[in-house]
Amino acid sequence: MTEPSGPPRRTADRLWTVIERELVAAVRTRSYALLSIALLLIVVGVARVGGGPSGGYVPTVVDVLVVVEVLVPAVAFAVGYRAVVDARERGELAVLETYPLPPWAYVIGVYTGRAIALLVVVLGPLVVLGIHVATTAGPETTVFASHRGVDSPLLYVRFLSLTALLALVSLAVALALSAVAGSRRRAIVLGLVGVAAVVAGFDLLVVTGSAQGSSAKAASGRHWRSRRPARSGGSSSSRCSRSPSRVTAGSSPPGSRSGAS
Repeated sequence: MTEPSGPPRRTADRLWTVIERELVAAVRTRSYALLSIALLLIVVGVARVGGGPSGGYVPTVVDVLVVVEVLVPAVAFAVGYRAVVDARERGELAVLETYPLPPWAYVIGVYTGRAIALLVVVLGPLVVLGIHVATTAGPETTVFASHRGVDSPLLYVRFLSLTALLALVSLAVALALSAVAGSRRRAIVLGLVGVAAVVAGFDLLVVTGSAQGSSAKAASGRHWRSRRPARSGGSSSSRCSRSPSRVTAGSSPPGSRSGAS
């Protein structure tokens, strides 16, 4: 049987060609390796200074959270802020117009290729840090009062997932700004603005989520405390109301005997 060779298959083949080109360019570019090494040195150094690896996964995440929050969007914008601008200045976009490749397929291919490279650069150092925590943490890890469970590698995996999500969102914003920018200088300016906006937006989401969680816990605590006295008071009053009947019932026979006598 012959394989279908319709337009969807041809578009998928060309899309994979764009992804492969981006991956090959990332492998040949030394800046990706330098970014990964620099990020590894920074997160491991900050974690060791704070003493997080000896305490467990949660203390390590607390130590490197601010660093990751700032550096991950910066690395993402460094990877993607010139993606469309450089292609436009080199004339690649004009050449691609002569090929039967939809614009959306080209954008998805560029984003996918650079996203894979970005995740390797960002998550690689954090995975190494997690291995370091697993080999150096004490038998009894520190458990914070704000966390109800025990320190576990699953918490670190969740931290890696959120970091990957932050990196992908930052890269999407960087590619959008690169498409809007008309020159490399303007792309740099928009990239700086984009990094600040992503970091500020992430902080706002964290603060908003923490405030909502705290208010919900406080409201549930007040509701529980307000219901608890009502139950105790009702039970005591019911016992008091039942006690006279018991006394009367127990004292009536002696009274009747005395009256009869």
